[in-house]
Amino acid sequence: MATATATGSFYSDALDIVYDVCACVLALLFGAALMKLLRDYTRRKGYIEIQQDDRGMYSNVLMGTSDSYENVRVAKADDAVI
Repeated sequence: MATATATGSFYSDALDIVYDVCACVLALLFGAALMKLLRDYTRRKGYIEIQQDDRGMYSNVLMGTSDSYENVRVAKADDAVI
């Protein structure tokens, strides 16, 4: 009797895992479909996606300014006001 309960419990646990995996896959597919719908909607409205490398863009902007961290003058002890 105990083995039948243990076997039933094993199949129940395995079935719960399968249900959880299916629910996660379904949620991911639903999210992907929503993202595709949003992208299509924004394209129809006339918005365009601008693909850019943010890291490269920000580093070029920082290096081109006079207040970049490399161009900041460091105060010496005798210049510092205490």
